Amino acid sequence: MTLSLRSAALAAVILFMPATASGAEKRFGLTSFETIEVTADHIVEVTTRAPVSAVATGPQDALDRLILETRDGRLVIGER
Repeated sequence: MTLSLRSAALAAVILFMPATASGAEKRFGLTSFETIEVTADHIVEVTTRAPVSAVATGPQDALDRLILETRDGRLVIGER
């Protein structure tokens, strides 16, 4: 799935992974992007604000597999 953002340069992305008993948090610093590509089964919430960043919450093992990076103007969210 790919989402286009009008104000992507100021977007903060929050990822929610299926939670188990305990939820951990991982933060990502990002460069600006214009679209979001989600290649794994995650719930993504986009909020416009500066600076561009992302926060993922969920079980630690799921966070360890999470890939979140910008490529050619796209924010790519997936797993290893």
